[in-house]
Amino acid sequence: LLKPDLVLTDQSPQAGDDKRPRLHRLTPEWLGDVGKRPAARRPRVKIDPSGLARISTSSGTTGVPKKFGLSWAAVETRILQVAAIANSTHPNEIRIQSLIGPEHLAYPGVGLSAWGLGGTMIFGPSDPVAVANTLTRLKPTVLNMAPIQLKVLLDALPEGFLPLRDLSLTVSGSHTPRAVRELARMRLTNNLVLFYGTTEGGRIACRPDNGVQG
Repeated sequence: LLKPDLVLTDQSPQAGDDKRPRLHRLTPEWLGDVGKRPAARRPRVKIDPSGLARISTSSGTTGVPKKFGLSWAAVETRILQVAAIANSTHPNEIRIQSLIGPEHLAYPGVGLSAWGLGGTMIFGPSDPVAVANTLTRLKPTVLNMAPIQLKVLLDALPEGFLPLRDLSLTVSGSHTPRAVRELARMRLTNNLVLFYGTTEGGRIACRPDNGVQG
């Protein structure tokens, strides 16, 4: 669908590589060679805020994948939105973990937001069951996931797990059932923020969950 001109990968050679777009493998050897090169000053790129910054895919409610573009201004807005939430909830220590992977639209904004605030982006497991068993070790202060991932994580929490009062949980992607929200506030954290939006349009609304029916 996207038909890229170049694909960067760290995978080993695969069958059918000759039928794929042009590949560049980021091997340890290649990274080592790059690290030995002298530093080179690159000219600062002039960016048009209305210019195309990212091409992504979404099926929305149709179930049919389609391409859409995001301007540089839209990307910047999403980065600032994530930064505002992280900074307002945990201004002293920002440790963001997202269960929505790098192919997801918001993910680059999450990392840039964390680093821009001097915080940490946690590249931990994306499997909710594994996350349930690493929360007390990785200690995220902001955890981002979809409702179905939250349900799986809650079911996988170890017996005797104590709620994390310093954790802010952000849930987006679809409606989060009331029963799941109540269980999350009881077993995981009382700091639950719900997002509503679209892949193409970004955030439309967000609010802290205070147990209001809906």
